[in-house]
Amino acid sequence: MQDVKQIQQETEREYILAILKQTNGRIRGSGGAAELLNLKPTTLEYRMEKLGIRKVLSIQPPTDPSNGN
Repeated sequence: MQDVKQIQQETEREYILAILKQTNGRIRGSGGAAELLNLKPTTLEYRMEKLGIRKVLSIQPPTDPSNGN
């Protein structure tokens, strides 16, 4: 059986990744992941580092074929 702490860390990691995907990788500022998680950006960055989540400098939005890109 998995250790409860390990399960909690995996759950937290998946949740942070889902929020980062929702914010297009943005951590700070209005609409950023830290704001959505109600955390200070530095706290979120610390947790990401502990959980092995790397910051992606820029995530390109998917191209929309209907607008000619």
